[in-house]
Amino acid sequence: MILTGILLTTISVAIYYSTSLIDMTRQMMEYEYAKEQLTYAATALEQVAFGACGARYVRFSLTSTGLNFQRRPDVLEVEISSGGAQPARLALRPARVEVCGGPLAMTVPRLLYPESGSLNELGRLVVGAEEPLALVHENFTGRACAFLEMYSVRAF
Repeated sequence: MILTGILLTTISVAIYYSTSLIDMTRQMMEYEYAKEQLTYAATALEQVAFGACGARYVRFSLTSTGLNFQRRPDVLEVEISSGGAQPARLALRPARVEVCGGPLAMTVPRLLYPESGSLNELGRLVVGAEEPLALVHENFTGRACAFLEMYSVRAF
């Protein structure tokens, strides 16, 4: 009787840890896929903004990773003037796409797109001709989250 109880307890503990491990692996794989999709979306946005192509399609297929699109309340106002012409004024509302992994997904703060650079790029509003408009970075804020930030203006 005691041997049966020990055996059942051991099997129960093994099943619990194996299902947790399988679930964690599934969540991490899906979160990694979502980060790759955000990086692809940033590349597509760059190509469309630069005029290299007309349209791009990005599809997210997620079960345990959450997808959220946020419009920030702040407005970036840009005035463009050249010579004696009337200056043009633009009011841009920054946007952010966020993917957050399941409760078992973990990460560290780092910049994903562009691959070279640092998280200090997040504060720049005006970028040069060869610098990226969109940034993808990840952070752990309660759970693993990756962000696609689109708030920069490219100046030539």
